Amino acid sequence: MTDRTPFDHPERIGPYQILQVIGEGGMGIVYDAEQKEPVRRRVAVKMMKVGMDTKEVVARFEAERQALAVMQHPGIAQVLDAGATEQGRPYFVMELVRGIRLDEYCNRQRLTTRERVELFVEICAAVQHAHQKGVIHRDLKPSNILVTEADGRATAKIIDFGVAKATGQRLTEETLATTYGQALGTLAYMSPEQAEMTGLDVDTRTDIYSLGVILQELLTGKVPLDPKEVGAPAFLAQLIKRDQTMPTLGSTLSRGGREKLAALAELRRTDVNRLRKELGGDLQWIVQKAIDKDRTRRYETANGLAMDLKRYLANEPVMARPPSFGYRAGRFVRRNRTGVAAAVVVAVALVASAVVSAVGMVRAVRAEEATAREAEALRQVSDFLVRLFEVSDPGEGRGSSVTARELLDEASRRIDAELSGQPLVRARLMLTMGEAYQSLGLYERAQPMLQQALTVREAELGEEDLAVAESLMRLGSLFSARGQYDEAERLYLRALEMQRRLLPARDLVIARTLARLGSSYVERGRFEDAEPVLTESLAMRQEALEPDDPELADGLGSLAHLYYEAGRLAEADSLWVRALDIRERALGPNHPDVALTLANLGGARWYQGRLDDADRFLRRAVEIRMLILSPDHPDLADALNTLGALAWTRGRYDEAADLYGEALRIYEKALGPDHVDVARVLNNLAETDWKMGEYAEAEQLFLRSLEIKERVMESGHPSLAVSLNGLANVYRDQGRWADAEPRYRRALEIRSSQLGPEDPAVVETLTDYAQMLRDAGRPDEAEALEQRLPGSS
Repeated sequence: MTDRTPFDHPERIGPYQILQVIGEGGMGIVYDAEQKEPVRRRVAVKMMKVGMDTKEVVARFEAERQALAVMQHPGIAQVLDAGATEQGRPYFVMELVRGIRLDEYCNRQRLTTRERVELFVEICAAVQHAHQKGVIHRDLKPSNILVTEADGRATAKIIDFGVAKATGQRLTEETLATTYGQALGTLAYMSPEQAEMTGLDVDTRTDIYSLGVILQELLTGKVPLDPKEVGAPAFLAQLIKRDQTMPTLGSTLSRGGREKLAALAELRRTDVNRLRKELGGDLQWIVQKAIDKDRTRRYETANGLAMDLKRYLANEPVMARPPSFGYRAGRFVRRNRTGVAAAVVVAVALVASAVVSAVGMVRAVRAEEATAREAEALRQVSDFLVRLFEVSDPGEGRGSSVTARELLDEASRRIDAELSGQPLVRARLMLTMGEAYQSLGLYERAQPMLQQALTVREAELGEEDLAVAESLMRLGSLFSARGQYDEAERLYLRALEMQRRLLPARDLVIARTLARLGSSYVERGRFEDAEPVLTESLAMRQEALEPDDPELADGLGSLAHLYYEAGRLAEADSLWVRALDIRERALGPNHPDVALTLANLGGARWYQGRLDDADRFLRRAVEIRMLILSPDHPDLADALNTLGALAWTRGRYDEAADLYGEALRIYEKALGPDHVDVARVLNNLAETDWKMGEYAEAEQLFLRSLEIKERVMESGHPSLAVSLNGLANVYRDQGRWADAEPRYRRALEIRSSQLGPEDPAVVETLTDYAQMLRDAGRPDEAEALEQRLPGSS
């Protein structure tokens, strides 16, 4: 039993009749009250609690009243009156806000992402007003922002300035100081400078940080760092660690399972894929800027944050995002040509990339005549593209949406008619368009474009010109992507010989060609040929580039890929970690190259047995690619394939089959049925069927995979041994010894010659082969084979 009376609260406070308790905080209690004279109205009365009349608390209470009193804004609860009870307990009276806390309102109303942003912009305006009045809230959170509706329109009001701080004026005659070691504010929304608890480094950007956290929670359903998940001490330690970036919108989304993510999308009246895309790009950049741990990199004002959100809503370039030609062109197209699909930006960005590459190439050509020639070609290419966009405008043309594929097809039809007398301009444009087709996975359309560009340049410039070498490289890259390694290497070697004759010995153009040649060797399992080439390429880049240049990361990644394929996992891991650090700092968290490095690093961690690390890296790679790529892009399939392999390793065969199946669909659509990547994922699906005892299906998949690999790979490529060993296992487990044994023998021969006797892949084949021999009743042969295992005596 309790000895409390049924009603512990006063019936009246001054002239206000108390009706009920609304809320209770650390120093005060808020009542719903009624005023009858001189006007009849409902109000909120906040009174200091009994026993809380210390000097510090009195100062804070008075500061809140004064803070509210100096502000007059529709988004901030207004102070109406103030006084003290007969017992001397201070109180003040505010307008009664009959609202729902911000996050609950957004979810109850199932507001879309756009509607949530529009409402949030109003909140920023109220915070800006407070800051202009010299008041920092310091405890912004959804429960301190209530939403009401009038005439069908939502209005947000900020309440509870209980831990507000003055900037340009005194809020009270008493000193309002934060005791050293006492952090004011709510943990999840607290800025790093608040968490450090000195009280000396808090300004208006503290509220900007809290606004960013609130926005991230409204968009993703989660705060970026959650003290409930890790505990307060770990949370604070993580928050104040300045060299660790904050989780992005995408990574915050991925913290929930599939069911939670689907429910989150439903609350925003969308689906999971669309939600991921909505929260990528500009919104992610905006939130990251607002919650940057370094306050000097945050928005300077709440108005700055609001303006960037308005730019997002208007499809204008946002200030949070590093500027680029492709990005700003994309914003322009969305803003002014509403029917033009966003995929057009891919082509524009590639044009910009080609222009940059061309400028670099031109600088290498010392002849003034060549420089002028290429500059004029680039100008005319630019004019052609402008005209192309004008014709593709739905308001000027056929009135329907235009995809990147359609835009490129239209350009290819118009090249000959409009540029018939300008062969070098045509060649430059065809090179750019060929790369655009290739980026979309349309290899059949890319190849004739790139071949024509090469033919035209050879005819116009002769066979000894850097522009010809550039075309050789671009065409070689396409052949490599298609698994046509003989053709790719022939073109790379020809370009390399030409560049070595025309350029200084350590020129970066040569380093790039060496990297492509070395990577082609790696794909064919020619590791001894690849290593000196890739090592030389990296050394040249290290000599010429700054330590944080993204191109240095390219060199590190190429050499890491060699080490990975050769089974030198620790060396590969170390290089990819360095590459990831460079790319994230230089390119931002959602760049395609960051996704590629994450996927590669995830694979290395997987093969080292570090499965949790692998899962984290691979899922982030998938998340980034889903945000920035089309659903049928082969790079997305790469990440799904690797994630499927991890699920397979963990025994989640149904999940692995789903991931592999989606990767196969994408590969076959984008690359055709005979691509080496199709062969690889077929092999993985076969391994999954084998594990689930579906031997007939597994056999057919392994045979399909082997048939493709035999066609496009060297006879000694280690990838052949993967499928041979897997097929042999299927035969062994069915008791088909005569079918299994020759596959084991060939797999063992390839792996031993290419990888060395102690490689894990060799151990795998020896172990599987020996098991077959025992199952077949040949134990002596099995024992002889096992003597070849490392460590056997």
